[in-house]
Amino acid sequence: MHHLSSSSLMLRRLCCLATPSFSSSAAVFPPSSKKKKKLVFLGSPSVSASVLETLLDASSASTSLFEVAAIVTQPPSGRDRGRKVLPSPVAQHALDRGFPEDLIFTPVKAS
Repeated sequence: MHHLSSSSLMLRRLCCLATPSFSSSAAVFPPSSKKKKKLVFLGSPSVSASVLETLLDASSASTSLFEVAAIVTQPPSGRDRGRKVLPSPVAQHALDRGFPEDLIFTPVKAS
């Protein structure tokens, strides 16, 4: 249960960072930098897919200070009754959103 609550907290923090009313965002990203910062998202479970959704939405705004440059997630695995090999929820969500498949990395080991 602890993992779920920390994921919720992370999502709330992310939402706060994504809103223009966050006052210290200028300290993190100086307003003079015109180029968007590149962000690599790491995650696999469905709760991570909702965080990715928020990031992709925020990065598509004209005032966004970052862009999702790549995604790292677990490799496809056998799920459901037929043990079909399916991508992780994060990879599937990214593909559904039109994220380039060649920018979704699925290493077998984290190292």
